[in-house]
Amino acid sequence: MFEKIKNVEPEAKLRVMFLFNIVTLLPFGLFMIILPGVFIDLFNWPSQDPYIFGVAASIWVIFGFLSIFGYSDANKYIPILLMQLFYQVVWIFGVFLVNAIINPPITFWGLVLLVFMTIYTVGDLLVIPFRIFFEISK
Repeated sequence: MFEKIKNVEPEAKLRVMFLFNIVTLLPFGLFMIILPGVFIDLFNWPSQDPYIFGVAASIWVIFGFLSIFGYSDANKYIPILLMQLFYQVVWIFGVFLVNAIINPPITFWGLVLLVFMTIYTVGDLLVIPFRIFFEISK
């Protein structure tokens, strides 16, 4: 399966990831900012601190919004996907795993977020042309 992905042009792979961000992160983040109570009730999430909840929503909105630019000029906006990749890896190891070890049991929504963060992380790792990007930035 991964061999087929290697044959796809790097810019096309980047555009797919940017489009994925646009159709997932932007609407969910906006929903969380505009109607946080409705969002929490709809998904039956536990009560949230509105400011911390707003930080997560803002990050998702900005990644979704900046991905619009990335979709139009994919190579120029690779740093957006790199920032996304790094924050997800930090969340997986620094938030999820630490809480799983120190404060078990793992919640259902913790697992759901882990699945989504893992999907995005794998997607970023598959589409970011690291060799090309780091040659350009020299």
